[in-house]
Amino acid sequence: MEELLLAAGICLLLGSSIFLYYYPFITILALAATCGTTIHWWKKKKLLLAKKENITQRLEKVKKHPEIEQVFIPDFEKKIKINLKELKNILQKNEHEVMIEMINDLNDNLKTDILTHKTYIIEMLDSYINTNHRVISSEIKITKEKISTANETHSKNMLLEILSSLTEKQSLYQANKKQIIHFYSQIKKVLLQIDNMKLKSNNSCDKDQLALSFKNDFSKTLSQFNDANEILDEINKLDL
Repeated sequence: MEELLLAAGICLLLGSSIFLYYYPFITILALAATCGTTIHWWKKKKLLLAKKENITQRLEKVKKHPEIEQVFIPDFEKKIKINLKELKNILQKNEHEVMIEMINDLNDNLKTDILTHKTYIIEMLDSYINTNHRVISSEIKITKEKISTANETHSKNMLLEILSSLTEKQSLYQANKKQIIHFYSQIKKVLLQIDNMKLKSNNSCDKDQLALSFKNDFSKTLSQFNDANEILDEINKLDL
């Protein structure tokens, strides 16, 4: 829509010489509107391009970490929504009213237990994949060697403090890595369970059994998310 307005404005201005002579006020307004639309469109375009570039760079860096790449899902929020919508359509087709109500409840649970942590998880992921972990390991090794050869107590104490800081940083990154892997692993479980429910909804005639299976599966998964999120919340409170 903005592109059409921009094109129309440009066409208007191309023939504005005569128009400007007879209708200067309207021409100035048209020029101002066109400039404003152009600036807004360009800013929006730049943000979109920057977002796409960030996503591309993130994917490339994730590939360097096989354990994370194995479970990583770039746009998991969109994927969950699409799969739940498909499941809901199947349930409506097969008249599983109770299950549809449970899907609505599940949407609320997902927002609370999963999607609220999306930004923090991505920040944690970016921090991890943008850190040169080899440098930290190398610095720890060098610092340990310096400590073993240090003669002065003051120098040795300073080196011990540096070592402690580096070791703490390394431990934090490893803890973050475990949380990232756990989070995306649970996302994969949710998507797998939704797929299973699609199959069961099409094949199963026992509505009560299907509802019970659905409830048990997702209660278990969401409880695992709650356990993980408690840890995430505690990490988030730390001033590191």
